[in-house]
Amino acid sequence: MSKLYDLAIVGAGLSALSALQAGIASARTVVLDYQEHPGGFLKAALPAPGFEEAWELVQSSRIPQRVTTFYGTTAVGLLPAFEAGEPHVLIVRQRQGTEEVHAQRVLIACGGLELTREHAQIPGTRPAGVITPVLAHQLLSRGYLPGKRAVVYGDSRYARATAERLAGVGIEVTLVLPTEETRTAALPPVANTGRFFHESALERAGGGTAGDHWHLSVLPTLLRSYPPGQARRKEQGPPFPTPPPSPLRTDDDASNNPTRESPPIDQPSLTGAELIAIEGFPRLEKVKFRRDGEFFDVPADTLVYGTGMMANTHWLKGSGIITGEYGTIQVNSFYQTNVQGVYAVGTVIAPSLDHAGSIAMGKEVASLLIGGTQ
Repeated sequence: MSKLYDLAIVGAGLSALSALQAGIASARTVVLDYQEHPGGFLKAALPAPGFEEAWELVQSSRIPQRVTTFYGTTAVGLLPAFEAGEPHVLIVRQRQGTEEVHAQRVLIACGGLELTREHAQIPGTRPAGVITPVLAHQLLSRGYLPGKRAVVYGDSRYARATAERLAGVGIEVTLVLPTEETRTAALPPVANTGRFFHESALERAGGGTAGDHWHLSVLPTLLRSYPPGQARRKEQGPPFPTPPPSPLRTDDDASNNPTRESPPIDQPSLTGAELIAIEGFPRLEKVKFRRDGEFFDVPADTLVYGTGMMANTHWLKGSGIITGEYGTIQVNSFYQTNVQGVYAVGTVIAPSLDHAGSIAMGKEVASLLIGGTQ
């Protein structure tokens, strides 16, 4: 990889695909991604309700042939240029060993990592069956059922889509929405509203303001169980029978349409609940919650923990790139970091399980770089 590139893009998820589709690439552009195919974090969950734009982008995007791509490649370090005109050096790891990628400009779009129950220091045993949403989707895509009775803990559209998909293959699913305090503690602030982040970038990319949590997708405040049914949905990978899953029912649904048949509810209906403990070994047996001072046990052999995301920036340690809470890269209104010629977009600056704003940010950074604004 001794070739000098004009632009190196780290990541091939939604923001990177959006930037490429908007024409950011030149003949000397390289794209690096740890997966074997473009599409990023959400790909295993698509198609899903609420993610139509993301699905369309993943389906329609084609990385230009003039662009060099290295899949199965993980960025493990960044050495910024010392002098103006010198290239930045990315340290990357492939199956055959460690290599260097030299580029005049670097666009960091490597996304985020799901928060785990260990991050929240939830007490209890460490049984099998405690997973994150992406693993649940990956298992389903390969034709495996993660369990028979699942609790999905989270309030994003992504968590809801995970619950619906699990229910669609016959798993009894309980969707638990965290308390406001738990949700706030799990969600990092959007980048930084100080020196290296401006409201204009937020407003252009997603219509919000610098104080917004882009990844906070407000759902109905209830807990519902999906009935164990015979209906199964066809998944990617080994086929399932194809009847569609029953839709998620809410109290509003019942009041607005009293004649609609309601699915049986096997677990109590709860508004915002706090997950306080996990029990069972070697397999998960139950999940303990607290609500309004009362304690509840929900039997389950699978817990899908989907409360939030942190930026995937551990590999930038020592690079001089300024990061904030949860590893979020701090950028200015042109998506430029504190290092000249290094930019960042997507969930790496605004961690979001729903990838709110990622596509818009990709389009905008392409417009800025193509237009020579930076």
